[in-house]
Parts: sequence; C-alpha cells; structure tokens
Amino acid sequence: MNRRQWILMGVALLVAVGLGLGPTEAQQAPVFKVGVVTSLSGEMNFGGSVTKRGYDLWADTVNEAGGIAIGGKRYKVQLVYGDDQSSPATAALAAERLITQEKVDFVLGPYASGTTLAVAPITEKYKVPHITGSAESPLIWKQKFKYTFGTIPAVNQIAPASIKTLAKDVKPAPKTVAVVGIDDAFSKVAAQAFKDAAERAGLKVVK
Repeated sequence: MNRRQWILMGVALLVAVGLGLGPTEAQQAPVFKVGVVTSLSGEMNFGGSVTKRGYDLWADTVNEAGGIAIGGKRYKVQLVYGDDQSSPATAALAAERLITQEKVDFVLGPYASGTTLAVAPITEKYKVPHITGSAESPLIWKQKFKYTFGTIPAVNQIAPASIKTLAKDVKPAPKTVAVVGIDDAFSKVAAQAFKDAAERAGLKVVK
C-alpha cells in the first residue's frame, strides 16, 4: 500500500505526531511532501496569511515530535506553497504545478471557497487528496468530489444553528433580521443560507 492510499484511509494522520524519535532522527527521516495552495497575495491575503501560519505551526510541531507516521514509517513534513493570488484561475494552476512538478503527496486547500472550488477538480483529476480547512461554500460538497475533504461545516449547516440561537437567546426576542455581506460568490451563498434559515425560524428579513 503506497503513502497516498494510507492518507485516504484516515485524514486523521494530519494530527499524528512522532513518539520516541529525537530531532536528529526526524531530520534524517524521508520526506512527506505537502502542497499548500492559499492566498499569499491579493484581496484574500489576510486570510491566506493566517492559514499559512496555522499550516506552518502544524508542520513544525509534527517535525519537532519526530515526524508523521504513515504505514509504519516516520516522515518529515515538508510544506511547498503555491500562491493563488486570490484568483481561482491561478489557484488551479498552482495546484497543477504542485502535483505534477513538485510531486506532493496531498494538498492543503485554499483559504477561500472560490479558490477551493477551482482546486478541487485538479486534485480530483490526479486523484490526490485535498483537505480544506476554511472553505464553507455548500457548492463544494454538492459536486461530491471523492478526493476533497473538509474540516468545518458548510455555511448552510452553520446558518440554521446560528439563527436558532439568535431567536432563542436574544432578549427581547427579535422579529426582524437584516443580512449584510459583500458582493462575491461566497457571500451571496452565505447570505442566502442565513436568509432561508431566518425565514424558517419565523423572522422577517428586511432590506
């Protein structure tokens, strides 16, 4: 069984850390190459930079503990970044480069939903696991990608719970609600999800 198949058997390997191996042994371990597509420039730069800090912390923590365990072996994590420049088209190109040229074992996905939607078909094409940690658009999951995995709920799952809490806990009880967002693809999906949830909860949505 190769390394990629081991990943598919459990995304939980992301958090596995080495036990009983010192720093010298970890440095000599074979490399587990992880591609990262995220927004290091462009309008999503702030979110992409925060994402990078999280990924770097994970890799450093795993390596300091001896590496990641895959199929009975320990591997040192190496992150290879691709800047999607906050553009879906560039995100797709970055994913293609990481897979075909850098030969990464799997891909950690972009910060935003739009760029994630561009990366998912590429990882699907090459059958490379793709884990997204912040994209919330339900459009990602409607396409039923086999190689894309998420770590947070989609916004259409978050919205009903949020509205339910608002309607139950806010005093005096709200009767109307306004949904405010920016003019981009994800915000439109999110706004619709909150609008639908509010109406189901008996709240009047005002403009």
